[in-house]
Amino acid sequence: MKSIYSSIMTTKNGSQIPVFHSGRTAESKYNPQLEAQRIVDGIEKKFDFFILIGVSSGILLKSLVQAFNDSVFFCIELNESDYSFLFSPENNLEIVGGGPEKDYYVDKAKEKNLSRITFHGFQSPEQ
Repeated sequence: MKSIYSSIMTTKNGSQIPVFHSGRTAESKYNPQLEAQRIVDGIEKKFDFFILIGVSSGILLKSLVQAFNDSVFFCIELNESDYSFLFSPENNLEIVGGGPEKDYYVDKAKEKNLSRITFHGFQSPEQ
């Protein structure tokens, strides 16, 4: 299955974020770190389990991990092609590594002391 992402763009503040085939982005084209911080600031500190649907550049995930350092994160992308695109080393996104297999992502997360994060991909029912 083809990835939902088509390219990487540089935001106004210099961050790298993925772009959907439609040309839209999941994150701010100006300051995705500020946008992520505003989201995190709006979450009550009582939560210890997060489901993140759409990892995108990983900027929001990184902010969540920093703010909720004892929490568990379950991250979902549509399919393995999305992970292959997002975790590709040449894309230089703020996520944990590169490679085509989920086990590789989990190993990289553990290497970077992010063992509370798991990554999952789902195929659409018609596949």
